[in-house]
Amino acid sequence: MKISILSTLLLSVSLLLCACESGKQDYTKGSEIFPPRSIDYAALWQLNGLGINPAFFRDHWSLVIIEDAGCRQACMQRLALIAAVDNVQRLFVAADAATHEQMRNIANHAPGVEVAMGTTAASIDSFRRQLSAGDFDNDKTSHPVYLISPAVEVVLTYPGNGEAAGLQKELQRLRAQ
Repeated sequence: MKISILSTLLLSVSLLLCACESGKQDYTKGSEIFPPRSIDYAALWQLNGLGINPAFFRDHWSLVIIEDAGCRQACMQRLALIAAVDNVQRLFVAADAATHEQMRNIANHAPGVEVAMGTTAASIDSFRRQLSAGDFDNDKTSHPVYLISPAVEVVLTYPGNGEAAGLQKELQRLRAQ
C-alpha cells in the first residue's frame, strides 16, 4: 500500500514537472559555431564611401546579412529582423553588383543598418566563405543572419526567417558567456 501511494505521488510530481517544462517557450533557433570562425579578410565599401575590413567588427557585436541588391520581400524581412535587435552593429552586404540607388533604397528601409558592397565579385565570395564555411547553400540555413563577436569571429548563425526576440535572446546569452 505504501509503495502504491509513493508510486502515485512520484508519478504525479513527474507529470507536474513535465507540464511545467512544456509550458516554457524557447525562442532560440540559432546554431552556435564551434569552434568560432575568424574573419581575416573583408574588402567592402559602405554607401558613405568608407571601407570595411576586419577591424570594423573589433570590439562590437555585429549582425551581418548577405543579400542581392534588389532586396525583395524576404530580404526586407531579414533587414527588419536585424534592425529590431538592440545594442549591436548591423551590416547588409550586397551579394551582387549594386548601384548607389539600390544601396540608398536599402539604407532608407533600414535606418541604423550599414549598407556595403564588395570591391570585386571575388571579395564578396571570399567574405561569404569566411562567414558561412559553405552553409549558405543548405536550405535550412539559406540567407542566415551571422553574429560576429567582438573578437572578430563568427559565433552563431540565425535563420533569416526567425524572430527578433529570439535573436536578441541569443545575443544576450552569448554576451553573458
